[in-house]
Amino acid sequence: MKPMIKLLAAFALLLATFGQPSTASAGDVSTFKWGSVTAYFPFTSIDPSGCLITSATVGGVEERLHTPPGKASTSGLVYVQVSLFNLCTDTRVLNAFGSAPLPTSDLKITGNLSSVTLTTTVNVFDQISGTFFDVFIDLTWRGTGEIIRDRTHDVFNFEGCHFNIRDDLASRSAQASGTISDGTINFTPEPSISATIFAWQGGEVSHGCD
Repeated sequence: MKPMIKLLAAFALLLATFGQPSTASAGDVSTFKWGSVTAYFPFTSIDPSGCLITSATVGGVEERLHTPPGKASTSGLVYVQVSLFNLCTDTRVLNAFGSAPLPTSDLKITGNLSSVTLTTTVNVFDQISGTFFDVFIDLTWRGTGEIIRDRTHDVFNFEGCHFNIRDDLASRSAQASGTISDGTINFTPEPSISATIFAWQGGEVSHGCD
C-alpha cells in the first residue's frame, strides 16, 4: 500500500510545487500549506470469450493550497486511461489516455475517507487509431479497510536557507463501482475491490531563502 501512497503523493506534490508562489526575500519567513484527497481506481476484466482484456485506471484529485496571509485556493485534476487487448490475436485494440482540470463539484468527498464520488467527462487520445474521444466517468468509492497513516518530518539546511517540512499521509482501501464508458463500451462491468482513497496534508516553513 505505501508505495502507491508515495507515488500519488509525489504526483500531488508536483502539482503543489508547480503552483507555488516564489518564496519571501532572504531573512523573511515563508509559510506554505497544502492538502489533497485522491481517489484511485484500477480495473481489469476478461470478456466471456477469454480473448478481450479490458483495463481502466482513473484518478481524481482535489488539491488545497494556502500561502498565508493570502486566501487558500482549491483546484482539481482527473486522469484516465482505458485499453483493450486481444489475447487471441496478440493485438492491442485501444490505448487511450487523457487528463483535465476537475471542477470541485465533480468530486464529492464524504467523511474520514469514507466515500468519494466522481462524475465527469474527459477527452482522451487513442494511440492506436490516432483519434480523440470522450470518456464518461461515474464512479463511487466506499472505504472498506482501516485507515493507514504515515507521518514524516524533515528539516533541511543549506547556504543559510532553512526548511521545516511536515507531511501526514493517510490511505484506505476501498471498493469502487460505477461506469467508465465511451458511450458504447463500459470499461468497468464489475466493481473494483483494489481501489484506494488517500489524503495528504502538510506544511512548509522556510527562512533565509531567496
